Amino acid sequence: MSKPARLFACVTILAALLPSAWGLSPNEVLVVGNANSSESVELAQFYAQRRGIDPCNVVLLPTTSGHYISRQDYDRQIRLPLAKRLAEDGAAIRCIVLVWGMPLHVNSPRDPHRESLNKVYRDAATRAHSRMAIDYKLLATVGRNFPAPKAEDLTVAGAFPGPPPVLAQKLRNFVQLRRDVEGLLKLKREQLDDIANPKKRVIAVRQMMALVLDLRGLKGLIKFVQDVQPADAPPVAALQAQLQQAKQRRLAIRKDRPTTEEAQGELDLIDQIDGAILLCAHANQQVQKTKAPPSDAAVDSELALLRWNGAYPLPQWRSNPLHWRRPFPDRTDTQPAELVVMTARIDGPTPQDARRIIEDSIATEREGLRGTFYIDAAGPGGRSGKSLYDTKLLNLHRFAKAHSVLDNAVLDRSKALFPAGACPDAALYVGWYSLQRYVPAFQWVRGAVGWHIASLEARNLHDPASQEWCVKMIQN
Repeated sequence: MSKPARLFACVTILAALLPSAWGLSPNEVLVVGNANSSESVELAQFYAQRRGIDPCNVVLLPTTSGHYISRQDYDRQIRLPLAKRLAEDGAAIRCIVLVWGMPLHVNSPRDPHRESLNKVYRDAATRAHSRMAIDYKLLATVGRNFPAPKAEDLTVAGAFPGPPPVLAQKLRNFVQLRRDVEGLLKLKREQLDDIANPKKRVIAVRQMMALVLDLRGLKGLIKFVQDVQPADAPPVAALQAQLQQAKQRRLAIRKDRPTTEEAQGELDLIDQIDGAILLCAHANQQVQKTKAPPSDAAVDSELALLRWNGAYPLPQWRSNPLHWRRPFPDRTDTQPAELVVMTARIDGPTPQDARRIIEDSIATEREGLRGTFYIDAAGPGGRSGKSLYDTKLLNLHRFAKAHSVLDNAVLDRSKALFPAGACPDAALYVGWYSLQRYVPAFQWVRGAVGWHIASLEARNLHDPASQEWCVKMIQN
């Protein structure tokens, strides 16, 4: 249930309904507002008064009114005070209602050391990748161009100091480039035997030694020298001694949570031992390992697990024990279903929007909801290659036609969404996608409820200028 906010799917509800038919009584509802926001305090108290909720069930927490809250502040300012309140009330509270002014997004906790290591590995991977690209171009000239050596050692242009150079063309991905480099190395080694001119062959062999050393390190150079036996090659015994020394130094480096200096030292040794190809592969692996596991979440989702006392890992989804078919049967959650707290939010771009939702909901419960039910499914092939939603929406349309007391249920099966102005008297709506681009198709009746399935539609819920579905559906 704790959803990573990077997948912050929007279920937009234009009316905050808590009818008694759902089995909730006023004493089972806890209303939560932000003590640091006068508008939030007023909204919390107004909602409690209109719904007959005891003022004792209004909790005002001093917290940020911004969109984001750190994990540390969430625990201190929101989770622990509410957990204490629920512990005092026993099982009486079944639903937590957040009002405008409460934050929406809990950020992942930072790990500066992990971030520093990740940067070391990312820089190393970038540098090695660029070296491979340069060496690949140099390899193509071996056996074709025969410049006189400019240095006594085996340094090549790809072995540059400092930050990686800016290359004119975008690099191929590592897997493709590695395959091409290794294929060209093999081809050029075979072509050495076809060079008849002794002087040209000496130059070509020297070029190959430099590139093999840069790409495959001491291990590769030793094998090349033993195979080709060039006259001007470094002694194999000396190369093997260097290799053994580098291996011993690498073994001495701590692998468990190394310092950035130790990490860089190991990368330098891998470069010396195995060259740019394996250095790039190793650095890329470490980039993935040192990425902070995403543990950001919706505040509402975290509060649903309030009774779990933090006894669940942050960097992963939780299976919802209230779901009738447990969506993740391969995962076992030990907490019983009664520990899940229902969460709701009365929110919008402005506090005035949130107040209107409360008033419209109560008026609609009194007067009834009349209008058209609009269902927007995609045509054959689905939208964005997904068709599961469309099957569900077709079933919903059949059910609505058979059982709904609304005037009409309209199904759209085109790949495009309902066009602008196409949906008068919209009482209910369900549809999906058109990422962060609301389509003004609807003339909403009072108390209308809209459900739009898409990612990222509430990331800017408090920005009146946002084009996200959550914002625009509430405003309209």
